[in-house]
Amino acid sequence: MISPIIIVGAGSGSSSVLGVASDLNHECLGFYDPYCRKETYCDLPVLKSLDDFSQSKPRFICGIGDNKIRKRAVDEILLRFGRESFPTIIHPSAQISKDVKFGVGNVIMPNVCVGAFSKIGDFCLLNTATSIDHENVIGNFCVFSPRVTTAGCCQFDDFVTVGMSASIKENIRVDYGATIGACSFIKDNVGKNELWFGVPGRFQRSQC
Repeated sequence: MISPIIIVGAGSGSSSVLGVASDLNHECLGFYDPYCRKETYCDLPVLKSLDDFSQSKPRFICGIGDNKIRKRAVDEILLRFGRESFPTIIHPSAQISKDVKFGVGNVIMPNVCVGAFSKIGDFCLLNTATSIDHENVIGNFCVFSPRVTTAGCCQFDDFVTVGMSASIKENIRVDYGATIGACSFIKDNVGKNELWFGVPGRFQRSQC
């Protein structure tokens, strides 16, 4: 048995994270969510206070899908327990090139592929069957929904969200806080805090 973990957040995405942790033989002690009204979730306790862990060295995995809410939750825990409390977990079915570099706190779901010399920052979520090609650079607190496909040498700044089954052309930059809609094909660079969708993808509006 690998060291036990606590999942941050008790929403619907957290059950998927629990599934990855279980497949890696992690014991899950419960969910940490001070805002959840439930006492249990997925038959595990919902823990309300970080003081419950003050006498131990817990390890956390974040199951919150919204990038900025995830950052707020993570920052609270980092202040108490440090970066070493957040491992990156990778499902056994994922295909990860040996040259890939990960930060901390990432969750890599089943059947994800990450190509050679790509770099993934901190606290990113790569959902089921996403394919990241060679030499991509992904910042911190990004979410790639199921079946996203990127070609080579793309760059994604912090807080980017890519919708389900979207495809990104090679050498594209997606700037800070941008959102790409589901099933879009992006062939042009995407600016800061912009929303794009369509085939081909087009600018829709600023999200500021």
